[in-house]
Amino acid sequence: MLQPAPNAYAVTTRLLALLTLLLRGTQRTRWRQEWQAELAALPTRRTRACFTFRVLLSTPHLSLTLRRPVCQEPRR
Repeated sequence: MLQPAPNAYAVTTRLLALLTLLLRGTQRTRWRQEWQAELAALPTRRTRACFTFRVLLSTPHLSLTLRRPVCQEPRR
């Protein structure tokens, strides 16, 4: 039986929800809400896809940055 193609908005929303799993539990909800609000404000499918791609590339770095102790000096 054929299943209908998933809605592009639903796919990007699920992807952003999965990306928040890389973040600490205390920060997960905040970032998920912020990303979903940003996604909802974007007018076209292409801009939503570009936004999701940028978040996909930057989430690992964000996760490491948020885990770094505040007193530690950044590496050069």
